[in-house]
Amino acid sequence: MKFIKAEEIQKHWFSDEKDYEEVLKAISTCLGKHIIFAQVKEDTLKAMVVLDITKVVVIKALAIKDENLLPIVIRLVKQKYKNKDLICEVDGIDLRGFGFVEGRYVRSEHLEDSFLDESGLVERYPIKVSEKQIVLNYLSQFFEAGRFYSEREVNEVLKAHISFQDYVTLRRDLFDFNYLTRSLDGGTYEKIM
Repeated sequence: MKFIKAEEIQKHWFSDEKDYEEVLKAISTCLGKHIIFAQVKEDTLKAMVVLDITKVVVIKALAIKDENLLPIVIRLVKQKYKNKDLICEVDGIDLRGFGFVEGRYVRSEHLEDSFLDESGLVERYPIKVSEKQIVLNYLSQFFEAGRFYSEREVNEVLKAHISFQDYVTLRRDLFDFNYLTRSLDGGTYEKIM
C-alpha cells in the first residue's frame, strides 16, 4: 500500500460510480489532515482507506475489493499511527477481530502494538522491564493452557510471532517472568494460568 494525495484519486479506478462519490464525500468531511492509503494493481483499485487525522485517527472510508486485504490495511493504519486512538465511521464494517470495540480502538488497551510491525510480528524486544512484560504477555497468549511444550515447540511458537532472531532470550524470559513453567529436567514447558 502506498500514500496517495486526494487529487490523485482517479475515477476510472472505481468499478462503481457510487464508491467514487462516497470517497469524495468522506474526504470533504475530514476535519483535520486527510491521508489516503491505496493499493492499485493493473489500474484497478484493490484497497483504499481515507483517514481524518486530528487527536485521533478516524477511518472515514474503506474500499476493499479483496477481503484478504482488510487485515493488511488495518495493520498498516495501526502501525503508522501507533500513538493515536482509532475510530471507524464506516457502516457495515466489523473490526472487532482487530481489537475495535464499538468502532473504537483505544491504544492504552493495546500496549503491545508499539512493538509490532505491520505484519503483526514483534519487531523488537525492549530493554525496560515494564515494556518487556507487555511483549511477554502478548506472546504468552499464543500458548495453550494445560498443554506441555517441548523446548523446540516453544521456539517454533516464538519464531512464528517475532521478526528478529532472539527467541532464546524470549523463551528464557517467559520462564523467568512466570509466564511459562519448566519441568525439573528442563525438557517441557507449560503456560502458567
